Amino acid sequence: MLKLTAKDIKGVMSYCPTPSTPKGDRWDEVNSVDLNTSAKLFNMMIASGIGGFGLCGTTGECAALLWDEKKSYIATAMDVIKKRVPIFAGATAMGTKETIRQMREFEKLGVDGVFIGLPLWQTPTMENIGDWWRDLGEACPNVPIMVYSNSMFFKTVFPVEFWEQVGKFGTTIITNKISYPMDHLEQDMKAATDRVRFIPGTHGSVAAYKKIGDKIKGMWTTDPAPEPYVALSDAIQRKDEIGIEAIEKDIKAVPGARQANPSEFPMYNSQAVRERWNCSDYLHVGPPRPPYRDLPEHWVKATKPFMDGWMEMRKKYLKVPVK
Repeated sequence: MLKLTAKDIKGVMSYCPTPSTPKGDRWDEVNSVDLNTSAKLFNMMIASGIGGFGLCGTTGECAALLWDEKKSYIATAMDVIKKRVPIFAGATAMGTKETIRQMREFEKLGVDGVFIGLPLWQTPTMENIGDWWRDLGEACPNVPIMVYSNSMFFKTVFPVEFWEQVGKFGTTIITNKISYPMDHLEQDMKAATDRVRFIPGTHGSVAAYKKIGDKIKGMWTTDPAPEPYVALSDAIQRKDEIGIEAIEKDIKAVPGARQANPSEFPMYNSQAVRERWNCSDYLHVGPPRPPYRDLPEHWVKATKPFMDGWMEMRKKYLKVPVK
């Protein structure tokens, strides 16, 4: 029986970088996770109002971590967070057997759920997808799953037919991190059934609210200093139209750009997110891991003024000082 269900998914979910040691950008650094900074990150983000974590996804550099590193990082998260908010541990792998192995290991650690995309080799067919969710549910019937529906990386646009497979076979799926266009969101949600709570990114949350109203109970972010997003999420839950408009206006008024060139984002996703953290005064999370260490200078130059503006605007939404 699943302990965590869709109704437990609410507020702002953080998909933060995995903090690295000073030599974390080297291929021979086999213990690259800075566990002390990780503990600080978890406490700071909870103090900032975060409602949960999705760890070791793309921005958590899942593809750049050894299994032992992942396991120690998730164990640290469990020890520090102590069930204050849900933790979804990233278990995406090349195929079914490895994903199930990781899911079972994470279950032993006591995680609240796992964070899973699709197999990362062939382009999946709808039959593959149905088998995937059925096998994971059969192997780990007590492990809640968050679908990582990222159209950039998982070789599908996540059509309604995908969600029909989730509705039929994804018996342990309770939520979905939306990372694809929301043109058919209402149909997707209906196909997936009420068992699954859909959460948009912070920058699509108002559009999602306008589309489906109070069915939006949460949102996700990869950024540091999330207090403005927390305020926006709270306003959406209250159906505070004036508050939503005012907060969205503040967010959009931050000078500069989060992305120097959106068309390049699939190449620099994790690097760009890490740069936003490192050039803010929120928390330095160390260098990027190989092979994703490259970030063009125009991205670096665009990030600093944006984060300076964000940190200034954020002060308006602080409830208590964050140390």
